[in-house]
Amino acid sequence: MSSFEVRVYPDKLVQRYVAVDTRKSGTVSEVIEAVCEKLGLSDPSDYDLAEICVDAGKCCRERRLLSNENPVRVQQLWPRDVPPSSQSSHHKSFQPCSYTSKYSFFLRKRRSNESFASSSLWTYIPGSNAMDAYFKHFCEVPTNRDFPDLCQLPELNEETLLANIKRRFDDEKIYTYVGSILIAVNPYKFFPIYNPKYVNMYRNHYPGSLPPHIFAIADAAFHTMLREQKNQCIVISGESGSGKTESTNLLLHHLTALSTKSFSPTSGVEQTILGAGPVLEAFGNAVTQHNNNSSRFGKFIQVNYLPNGMVNGAVVEKYLLEKSRIVSHAVNERNYHVFYYLLSGAKSELREKLCLTNAEDYRYLNKSHVVIEGVGEEYEYKRLLQSMEMVGFSLASQQLIFTVLSAVLHIGNITFKRSEQRHADAIGVNDTDTLSVVSDLLQVDMGTLLQALTKRTIFTSRKTQPMKREKIETYYRQSEAVATRDALAKYLYGALFDWIVLQVNLALLVKRDTLTRQQQYDNIKGCYIGVLDIFGFEDFINNSFEQFCINFANEKLQHYFNQHIFKFEQEEYRRESIEWNDIQFIDNSECLELIGRRPTGLLSLLDEECSLASGNADALLLKYERQHSGNIYYERPLMKGTSFIIKHYAGKVKYNVIDFRDKNKDQIHDDVMCVLKKSNSSFVRGLVAQDIVAIFRWSVVRALFRAVAGFKSSIKKKTNNNNNSGHHVLLSSSSEDLPPVEVKVHITDLTPTSTLTPQWGVASMGRIPPSPSQVGPLVKPLPPVRLGVKPPVVPRSGKSMKWLQKLARSHRDVATLQIVAGRQGYTKRLTGKKATVSFQFLTSLQSLMDTLNQAHPFFVRCVRSNSDKAPIIFDNPTVLRQLRYTGMLETVRIRKAGYNYRQTYTDFSYQYKLLLCNGANSTVDDIKMFFTRTGLDVRHYQFGTTKLFLRDNVRSKLQQLLHSEILHRIIFIQRAFRCKLRLRHQQQAAVRLQSVVKMFLVQRRLQQTIAAAILIQSTWRAYDGRQRFLRLRDVVICVQTHARAKLAQRVLATLRADRDKAVTLPVMETSTDPQLPPLPSTDPPLSPISSTDPLLSPLLSTGPPLSPLPYTDPPLSPLPSTGPPLSPLPYTDPPLSPLPSTGPPLSPLPYTDPPLSPLP
Repeated sequence: MSSFEVRVYPDKLVQRYVAVDTRKSGTVSEVIEAVCEKLGLSDPSDYDLAEICVDAGKCCRERRLLSNENPVRVQQLWPRDVPPSSQSSHHKSFQPCSYTSKYSFFLRKRRSNESFASSSLWTYIPGSNAMDAYFKHFCEVPTNRDFPDLCQLPELNEETLLANIKRRFDDEKIYTYVGSILIAVNPYKFFPIYNPKYVNMYRNHYPGSLPPHIFAIADAAFHTMLREQKNQCIVISGESGSGKTESTNLLLHHLTALSTKSFSPTSGVEQTILGAGPVLEAFGNAVTQHNNNSSRFGKFIQVNYLPNGMVNGAVVEKYLLEKSRIVSHAVNERNYHVFYYLLSGAKSELREKLCLTNAEDYRYLNKSHVVIEGVGEEYEYKRLLQSMEMVGFSLASQQLIFTVLSAVLHIGNITFKRSEQRHADAIGVNDTDTLSVVSDLLQVDMGTLLQALTKRTIFTSRKTQPMKREKIETYYRQSEAVATRDALAKYLYGALFDWIVLQVNLALLVKRDTLTRQQQYDNIKGCYIGVLDIFGFEDFINNSFEQFCINFANEKLQHYFNQHIFKFEQEEYRRESIEWNDIQFIDNSECLELIGRRPTGLLSLLDEECSLASGNADALLLKYERQHSGNIYYERPLMKGTSFIIKHYAGKVKYNVIDFRDKNKDQIHDDVMCVLKKSNSSFVRGLVAQDIVAIFRWSVVRALFRAVAGFKSSIKKKTNNNNNSGHHVLLSSSSEDLPPVEVKVHITDLTPTSTLTPQWGVASMGRIPPSPSQVGPLVKPLPPVRLGVKPPVVPRSGKSMKWLQKLARSHRDVATLQIVAGRQGYTKRLTGKKATVSFQFLTSLQSLMDTLNQAHPFFVRCVRSNSDKAPIIFDNPTVLRQLRYTGMLETVRIRKAGYNYRQTYTDFSYQYKLLLCNGANSTVDDIKMFFTRTGLDVRHYQFGTTKLFLRDNVRSKLQQLLHSEILHRIIFIQRAFRCKLRLRHQQQAAVRLQSVVKMFLVQRRLQQTIAAAILIQSTWRAYDGRQRFLRLRDVVICVQTHARAKLAQRVLATLRADRDKAVTLPVMETSTDPQLPPLPSTDPPLSPISSTDPLLSPLLSTGPPLSPLPYTDPPLSPLPSTGPPLSPLPYTDPPLSPLPSTGPPLSPLPYTDPPLSPLP
């Protein structure tokens, strides 16, 4: 759980406070116990903790805190316009009071007459004397306080400046501001202040709103670029060992994090930028007396951005690699890191393949046995492999790089001796096995290499044969042979480093289809942020040509700093008629003219001496003495020898000119170059190539000729086969009848290879070296192909291209290669005299200064805390010396007295148009009226002729006002939008409610209508059924009546007939006549009507009376609760089935609902 600092004052009249670390949930009792323990008080129960508030210096109130309250939560409720006194950092027990907050905690004696209920009430402190003393302490400026910005120092001198930096360093605060300039003191120890939490903390925060940090500089540069759409640069300077490389890595890390703050995860370009750092450090950094990771080259990393803040590629420019470190270095120093990483981390298979052993076995590495504590070289080797993979180096490319590194190490083990040949001056090598290993690694002929290392070949102007000149061979002296060997090693390593930088630039180049390549590269539609990490000022016991160039570059940067901080600013004050008293500073322009002026500068005289065959160090010193003996920046030591002294801005440095000429020429003999050009390894040939663009073009031409020749050979072969088999094939000469030929040319793994060689013409591109038997003429036949089938592109073993490998388009484009090679300075002249190292360095340095002059600078001053690389040790003389020669005291003075922010009135009106009465069209009078109305201190701003000059505090207040106004308008817009949105929601809710109610009413009305219809239908059906039943009953009764009447009549007739017979006839005896039946004595009873009679059966039915037929309508589907307004629902009952009856069927009753009114 994080802890917070609570500052408690022992008394209201004491200027010092006690800092207590507590949790957020810590109670008052816990804080009182901790304070009493630090103050040595016996009984904590006798004390209370009071919260005191001062209202604008008018009155003082206090409130007693309860024992269960949380002081941290209380002070978090204090107003935000004043920073709270809690922070998560380590502090000492007693520290000076800042008196910057209106609220504070005080420890006091418990009062017996104070009630418990009054503890939460504010009461005024009585006593005018105590009040006066209290306000006096709040107004006093403490003398022992550390200031995050040196411009806030009340008393400005070297002692207070150094004391403030030391006090912050003791509190583990290594960063300090001087206005917008950052001072970074190297603690030689890692602090956990660079994790993602701090990245997010310093995102979109202006420097000064948070404690000083290098992330704040990166954030300020990024947002200034986005806001002003202008290029920015961050210049990191300081001595060797002051932490410039680490600062560069941190800046790049934060800049890439800012570009992905609101987009997808880190893109490939950003990963390449982060991965290029460890690769360049491994090949370009080494251990020196002052630094365990000293950059032995300068680099300028230009990160290109789109207008929306996304990374759009990057460029890395390198300056003056210290190649002499390959062959020699001081006792307490080491060679470049990559050699030790390779020897410690390489696997056994690779070690056996490259013939690698231990570092003690190589002459270039065993001159010192320095061990870096806390650095695992095996881990660094794995980290290097991962970084190379991130940049884009394939496994094959990595093995080729390590092969050249192994060759460089074995070259150093070649030693020479007197030869036993007849020639007295002949020399040879001691160990032919080492020479054989070197020739195998470089894939050159061993005899040719031996001859190039021991003999010099000179061609005279006399011609022995046409087109041939006379050749003279002479043996080297043993020292010359050693120099030739070392020159070969330095040349190979320097060419390898240039090639690696070229591959990094190709990987960082981003292609955009909407722009031309030159526009994409120059980033016309965007801006860039450049980070300069250049070698620091150096002064060793023995200073040579490298230190001379390094210190000259630092002189240039110091001059650039002086121009922007002092000269340009004060000239602008005078030009704008600003009231200003000039501040004197040390101008080093004369020192720059002494070194770099043409044609009398030291470097120009050195080039002149190098052009002479008879030149030497004494003649060079004589020229220096004759030309600059009266210059105040040039001196000769008391013991005159081969040395001279330059009075730099950082002090006097003594240089030895013994190796000036050789290091300035840095030339390798033509014999050795010819050996490398004849190598069977295309990678080695590519390293020594003169022009990679010409190589690429030759490769395209070669590939075209080989493809066409192979195609023709295949067709001819196939035609011959068809003729032999009796089949004749007619081939048209038209190109339309030919199958397509695919010609692919790649820069394999970005490898610039192929050059003109005297042995086989145009060499090819590739990585796998061909055998001598495979090297043939320019045109080779390819295997035959079938007609009608697209001829395959056959890769040639060890030749120029890996046909199946798909690379990015930017790696396969001549124009892209021209841009990168031209920007990096990789393209060399094919004819003419080779430029010296000093000329190339001056050219690249001037290009760097032109680039810096086109951008708005931010400065980071790195300072060494001590000379022994000891962690958390602050050496006052070492730090004070660096502060003196960098002019930091004068910088603080001009930053404190000057106006850091200058804007034209038009730009100011546009930026602060929300605060001005007339907006962006405000005039100078409107701006002056605004400043008067705002109540800003007139001492901190001035109105110039065309610009407005502001200091930090006024700028901060304006930013706060603008921020408040923007927030006010945002809140107003949000309120209006929310009101409109709420009204819309209410309208939608009302409409929905109305629709639901109307739907309910319609449904209820519909249900009532349906129920009424059903009731009417059922009633009508019952009535109709009853009527039909009654009619049927009446008919049945009538039929029965008629039937019974007829039957009765028949019976009656029978009876009458019987009666008549009985009356008219006499009584006679019984007759046996069978024809006449005997008359019954009585009438028989009437038999019932037979039910089998089909006519009478329906009339004789005795069932129950007919009931109305039941009818049930189908269920109605529920209406939707939401949706559009309901349309009128037509309703029609289905037809009723007729009742079983003999009568006519009943027709259905039609029913139609009345139309419903539409819903609104």
